[in-house]
Amino acid sequence: MKVTGIDIGEKAIRIAILQQAWYSSVTGTCISEVVPAGETVQHTLSTLSHQLSSSKDIIISIPRQYVFMKIIEMPTLKDVDLKKALGYEAEEHIPYPIQDVVYDFWVIKQAAGTRVLLVAVQKAIVVSYLESIKGIPAYDISVSVSSLALLNLCLSQEVETDWILCYLEEKCQEIFVVKDGFLNLAQTIHGQDVEREITKVIENYPVKKIILAGNVSKQLKTISGVRVEEFVLPVSIKISAQVGCLSLAPIALALNKLPKARLRINLNPEREMQAKKALNKQIKTTTILLLLMVFCMNLLFLTGIRRMESRLQLMRLEINRIQPKVVNIVD
Repeated sequence: MKVTGIDIGEKAIRIAILQQAWYSSVTGTCISEVVPAGETVQHTLSTLSHQLSSSKDIIISIPRQYVFMKIIEMPTLKDVDLKKALGYEAEEHIPYPIQDVVYDFWVIKQAAGTRVLLVAVQKAIVVSYLESIKGIPAYDISVSVSSLALLNLCLSQEVETDWILCYLEEKCQEIFVVKDGFLNLAQTIHGQDVEREITKVIENYPVKKIILAGNVSKQLKTISGVRVEEFVLPVSIKISAQVGCLSLAPIALALNKLPKARLRINLNPEREMQAKKALNKQIKTTTILLLLMVFCMNLLFLTGIRRMESRLQLMRLEINRIQPKVVNIVD
């Protein structure tokens, strides 16, 4: 199973093609960085079809400056009712006409109330990026956000329950605060003094550890006496030795397509149609397997009958052979 993650940054497009082996470990078969040479990101993506054609599953990130993200509180509802209620709630929070956006959500926690992470982007922006990879013969194309893919990895592998993930790029800095194992805060850092902004967050949300990710994360060493660590990949990820450029964001995006992903956001306008196609494919596969099983059972049944017929025929021949002798003995 090959999955491609495409991280669209300010200065480069980073691509990771991961392959999942039958024993569930993941090997990076190709990790590369493409710098647009005076062209638009969309044009650059359209030139990479030869590199992406080997993957049937692709997940592409939308640059963070185009994405609206907010944690909202809602009453405790069943999944079906929650989805309907969120349709009305989204109009109050998303700063664009609801008919012009694509939104998705992730249920963070359900207790006395429901905490939901709402993520939205203008439909025209998503379509412009998807149009550039339209010619790629991928079966399933998802649209997400790089920082959320990294957050998903942290949620799945962190032992600590109180920590902060800081995703720091040149023009986009984000902070995610996790308390008691649940996401409490998701915000964008404004201003040049990143360390001061992180310190303010720590004052309101005391944590035991800060995880740094992104291209400029190494500029920060210690923050308010809280232990600082660089983001690392899970031990199950085995990157090929020949990979020279190791970029974590596209790897995290690709891993977000695997079944065990806890936080999954898909901003593809055609995601429902793709889900129906996936369901139809699953139904067809199941039907074929059932027909194959019936065929094999019939084949085994017919083989058994033929063996029984052969044995009966041998018994008849043996009876015919010894019958005269028995008659003579009786006489």
